[in-house]
Amino acid sequence: MGEQDPSIAKTAVKEGLKLSTEFDPVFRLQILEDAAHVYLQLKDQDAALKTIAEGSAFAQQLYAKDADLTAPNTTLKAEWPQRMPGEISSVWQPGSRRMRQQS
Repeated sequence: MGEQDPSIAKTAVKEGLKLSTEFDPVFRLQILEDAAHVYLQLKDQDAALKTIAEGSAFAQQLYAKDADLTAPNTTLKAEWPQRMPGEISSVWQPGSRRMRQQS
């Protein structure tokens, strides 16, 4: 991927990240994770770490909003995303196993 001209791949990822700000939050987290993996494949650790930091901050904002007792989640429990405990937060830890596998 991006072997002939990595700048084209990097530009595409940047544009995708810009567009992702309008997406559903869970889907945006997936886009951020995928972008970090692409940056690692392109050997751009700085961009990967920046993307991981952005994803971590976004996940923390989502958690704070979801944990706010003054505005409880009114969605039926059956419609909640199926995630294992800690799945989102563990993905965004810079030293996570998944991130190390890509580098």
